[in-house]
Amino acid sequence: MKQKLIIILFLIVFQNSFSQSISRSEKYSIFSKENIDLKFKTIFLESLIKKNNDDINGAINLIKECLSIYPNSFSANYEIANLYYDLKDYETSLFYAQSALKVIPENFWVNNLLLKIYTELDDVVQILKTFKTILNIDYSIERKIKFAELNEYYSKPKSSIKIYNEIEKEIGVNEITSIKKQQLYINIGDIKSATKELKKLIDKFPNLIKYKIMLAKIYEANDLTEKALEIYNNIIKFDSTNIESNLSIAEIFRKKNDFINAYFYLNKCYYSNNFNTETSIYILKNYFDLGRANKINSKLFLNLTKKAIDFDNENYIIHSINGEINYFLNNISEAFSCYSKSISLGATDFNIWNKYLLLGLENKKYSQVSNDGANAIELFPIQPSIYLYTGLGSLLSENFVDAIEKLKTGLKYVINQPTIKSSFYQYLGDAYHSLKNDTLSDENYKMALIYNPNNSIVLNNYSYYLSLRSNQLSEAKKMSEKSLIIEPNNGTYMDTFAWILYKLKKYEEAELWIKKAMKNLTKVNSEIYEHCGDILFKLNKLDEAQKFWIKSKNSGNMSENIINKIKFKTINE
Repeated sequence: MKQKLIIILFLIVFQNSFSQSISRSEKYSIFSKENIDLKFKTIFLESLIKKNNDDINGAINLIKECLSIYPNSFSANYEIANLYYDLKDYETSLFYAQSALKVIPENFWVNNLLLKIYTELDDVVQILKTFKTILNIDYSIERKIKFAELNEYYSKPKSSIKIYNEIEKEIGVNEITSIKKQQLYINIGDIKSATKELKKLIDKFPNLIKYKIMLAKIYEANDLTEKALEIYNNIIKFDSTNIESNLSIAEIFRKKNDFINAYFYLNKCYYSNNFNTETSIYILKNYFDLGRANKINSKLFLNLTKKAIDFDNENYIIHSINGEINYFLNNISEAFSCYSKSISLGATDFNIWNKYLLLGLENKKYSQVSNDGANAIELFPIQPSIYLYTGLGSLLSENFVDAIEKLKTGLKYVINQPTIKSSFYQYLGDAYHSLKNDTLSDENYKMALIYNPNNSIVLNNYSYYLSLRSNQLSEAKKMSEKSLIIEPNNGTYMDTFAWILYKLKKYEEAELWIKKAMKNLTKVNSEIYEHCGDILFKLNKLDEAQKFWIKSKNSGNMSENIINKIKFKTINE
């Protein structure tokens, strides 16, 4: 089959080639010329076989033999030009292609090869000249459009416009040429001519809204907002829910930070028969920042999210945005529900999962955070915050062993984030403390303070736990003092400091600080009442001590220790 194909190609190539070659000298007889022609054809055929077998250099050598017989052979020059083109030797290819062109100047194929060569050589003048020749040889509107596009590609917009004008004269006003010219006019800064092209389309196709929208967009882009609004409003007169027009007007108001007016037009979009989920998400994403600029905007934006959910209740992105705006409005429980819905719909976006776990902690859904956090870790196995929130969920749901495992694993992925690293060690310290492993608890608290010396929670907790064990009280006092420098009005920290002073037997100072603590706390817990009672007892204020011990019991402290203090009016140390 392959040899048959070569012979067919051979016959096509030679059908007219010899009649167009320069004749041999008159000294040759007819018989000798026939022999020479046969030799030429035989060698040429052999070259085609070598080419077909990917022996390009062998084919070139045979073609050169052919050219030694008939230097002006179109077929030989054209074929060798192609061979050198395949070898990416464009200069040599050009030489032979030009030689073939001299024999048959109007040949489509050699001009097409020249176009390819000039393209490789990036010879813009010759590219455009050759393409024009091809256009004259084999004319079509499609090819002329390509010629216009070629002029545009090589930064000749005016030439391109001229060609499109010629096409328009042939086939009349049409979208292809008018839109192309409109774009070209914009590129060269001729806005008047650009709008003229669109007006031509509007006149010819008055019922097609898209050309009116395009014209309005040009006006917008060139600060002719009133003209743009006039077009949009005219469209809305006939189609009040037209999405493009309403979105465009809303965008004009958005740029003015006027969400109230923007909302009016955005709201109309939801009643359009062409409304879809993609448009809904576009609105929510693009207007989110403006929607939460203030409380009024937020409530309006919340209405948009509700409409979006009514339209498509199965889109996780919409529910996550609804969650975010509820979070901004401090609707923490509702925000968590929205993110939970988003997760249930298959959300795999890190930010959504991260916010879901964080909100779970804020809503005290500790077990849920611990359980769902395990799924999040599978999705995001190297994200530290996922481990942190999941570990904290386990810690607060009193699954201390699991908390330690998650926190220790997540710690490996914290890089160049000392504050985050401090938090990991902080919660590890808390977990080990809950397991009554004071050694590991202390080690992790120390590490937390290495990475963040101003971690006031660790300063307070670590110093308090040391005081409970009457251990390193001097160091505990320093840490507690530092926590109060960082947060001077923190009643819990004041209680810790008072208790350390109690342990140091500085009862008068302890009384001052425990009373400060109670003044600064919105709600005083049973432990602080008991501390106050103990301090007062050491100051020999027995009646006052008894009152605070009773308050401690009434606040939920039913320990044997507090009951004995009340019953025997003393501290059993």
